Amino acid sequence: MYTQFDDARLQKLKEAKLHMLRYEALRTYMASPKQNLFHSSQSPIRALVGSNKSGKSYAGTAELLNIVGGVHQYRKNYIGAVNGRDCCVDFDTLDQVLIPIYQSMAPRNECKLDGLTFEGHPRIWPGLKGGDWEKAYDKQHRMLYFANGSKIEFKSYVEDPESFAGPVCHAIRMDEEPPEFVFNENMARQMTTAVNIMFTLTPLNYSQWLYHTLVDGHLSGTCFTVKMTYRDNPYINKEVVEMMEQTITDPAERAARLEGEFTYVTGRVWKQYGQHNLIPYRPIPCEWPRAITIDPHEEKPTAVQWTAEDFESNMYVYRELLLAADVEEICKQIRSSSVGENIEVIL
Repeated sequence: MYTQFDDARLQKLKEAKLHMLRYEALRTYMASPKQNLFHSSQSPIRALVGSNKSGKSYAGTAELLNIVGGVHQYRKNYIGAVNGRDCCVDFDTLDQVLIPIYQSMAPRNECKLDGLTFEGHPRIWPGLKGGDWEKAYDKQHRMLYFANGSKIEFKSYVEDPESFAGPVCHAIRMDEEPPEFVFNENMARQMTTAVNIMFTLTPLNYSQWLYHTLVDGHLSGTCFTVKMTYRDNPYINKEVVEMMEQTITDPAERAARLEGEFTYVTGRVWKQYGQHNLIPYRPIPCEWPRAITIDPHEEKPTAVQWTAEDFESNMYVYRELLLAADVEEICKQIRSSSVGENIEVIL
C-alpha cells in the first residue's frame, strides 16, 4: 500500500542524489574515453590539451583529487599524507573557476567510490578535514586539507618565482599554459619523489616554449599528450560553438579554442639559432634601400641595427651596435657609421 512515508523517503533520496551531484561529483564521475586515456597513462608528465569547454579542467581536478585522496585506480598510490599543488593563470581564475569545481567534486565525508584502487583495495575516499568545506579550505593561504592529512596548495602564475619553491609536491597540476619558470620550479619540487606533473590547457599563450619542450623537444618522450575537442563533451552547446566559429576570425586562435591545436610560430622563424642560420658576407648594393632601427632604454645599453632590403623583399641585417652612452654620443656614432649609405627610414 502506498503511504505518506514513501513520499518522505522518496524526497530524502532525491535530496541525497542532488547533494551528491552538486557537492560530491567525484562519486558519480564517469570519464569520457579521452579523459580516461589521460587518467590511465603511466607517463611522468601528462598533458590534456583541449578546446574550450572540452572537459579538461574537470578531468584534471578529478585526477588530482584521486591522487591526494589515495584512491587512484590506474597509478600506484602514495603511502601516507600527500602534498598536491594546483597552479592556474591568476587568482580570479582560481576563485571563479577552479575552486567551484573542487567544491562540486570533493565529497565532504568518508565514502566508498566505485571500483578498486591500483593496489586492488576498495576506494575509500577520506573526506575533507572536519567534514565541511569551510573548515577544510583555508582561503587566506589557499590550502585545501583532507581528513587523511593530505593537502592541496593553490598557486597562481602571477606570483613571484620564489613563491613556487618550498616543500616536496607529490603531484602537480598546471591549468592552462604556465610560464617556463613555473614549470622548472615545479619540476624541482619533485626531485625526491617520482615525477607526476599534469597539464590541462587550451594552447593559446606560452605554447611556443611548451610545444618545443613537451611535444617537439627533449621531454617529448616522457610526456603523454591527449588532445580533446568540444566534440568530446556531450554537454556542449552547439549553438555557442557555431557562434564562436563565425566570430573568431584568426585561424590560429580558432584552431586552439575549438580544436585544441597548438598555435606556435612557424614560417620563417627559426626554432634554433646557430651557424646554419648564418650566410657568407656579401657587399650590400648601394641601390638597396636601408633602415636604421633604434631601441633605446633608460637603464640598459641602446641597441642599433642597420637593415637592407633587396628587390625581392628579403631583409639583410648588416651592422649592429650596442651603445651605453648619452643621447648625443649615440647619435654621433650612428651618423659616423652611416656615412654614404642610402638610409631611407629611421625607427
